[in-house]
Amino acid sequence: MGRDRLLVGLLRAVGLVEAAALAAVVMPRAWMNDIHASMGLGELPTGPVVEYLARTVSFIYGGHGVLLWLLATDLVRYRPLIVFTGVAYVVTAVAFLAINVATRMPIYWTLIEPAACLVVGGMIVILSRHVPRSASGVHGSTSS
Repeated sequence: MGRDRLLVGLLRAVGLVEAAALAAVVMPRAWMNDIHASMGLGELPTGPVVEYLARTVSFIYGGHGVLLWLLATDLVRYRPLIVFTGVAYVVTAVAFLAINVATRMPIYWTLIEPAACLVVGGMIVILSRHVPRSASGVHGSTSS
């Protein structure tokens, strides 16, 4: 599999996972509470801020997932945004680690979430290095 196809697959896979967060925008609160409890986090706190954050963050993640899918449609055209996205994931990994430690998230969460961001971001940056910087001399789509 070529590097361009691997990058397309990665963007689509991560985009699909993130887009799945859209379900939480309309998910019944009881389900959110059950998921929260099953993760070992206890009862989901009540209140408008918790509800607002859970749903708006889910919406933002979902929108970002759709954006990743769109970026995968034309690697050459969207290369600068793809590189930015990879770097942003790496920066996010550092921020998430600091936030997770400060908020005393469970150890599995504290380690897995930043590691996933670091791996995804690193792969995007590395794979995007092989995408041409412009469409000149490029024949056909790189997103097949």
